Amino acid sequence: MKKFFSNEINLLLVLLGLLILFFILCVILLQAKPHQNLNKKTLDSKISTRMDLESKRQSYYVIKDSKLPPPKDYTDSKIVGSLTYAHSMQIAKDFYKQKNFKKSLIWSYRAQEIVPFDKEAWILYAKSLRGLGYEKESLNILQYYKAHFNEKP
Repeated sequence: MKKFFSNEINLLLVLLGLLILFFILCVILLQAKPHQNLNKKTLDSKISTRMDLESKRQSYYVIKDSKLPPPKDYTDSKIVGSLTYAHSMQIAKDFYKQKNFKKSLIWSYRAQEIVPFDKEAWILYAKSLRGLGYEKESLNILQYYKAHFNEKP
């Protein structure tokens, strides 16, 4: 008889625990806020905002006057000493190998400013852009170089 009552008590305790968990879960679910209702106006504004951001991103790296566009947040700081094309390209290559595409972009841009139509600077600039996620812009730069300077990048 004692075993029966002890098993029955254990079963009741387990059921009581499950009942308490069920009530806690119900309270949590009742207090939870429903998902935000999105109407057509809200969706249209979110889509237009996303499209505006994408168009701003795409329009930044566009070639003007046969020159590469300066990198975002680029400040034309004067470098003391004699900066040559070879130095600029070596620094750009080093940063590219380190996967620091932003600095590689800046230094390949500086190299292109020294020797405007050198293929190597344009290619490294495009590769750095691609590393930053600007695949379309990178391809456009390579196609522009090929079309305007009769070179195969």
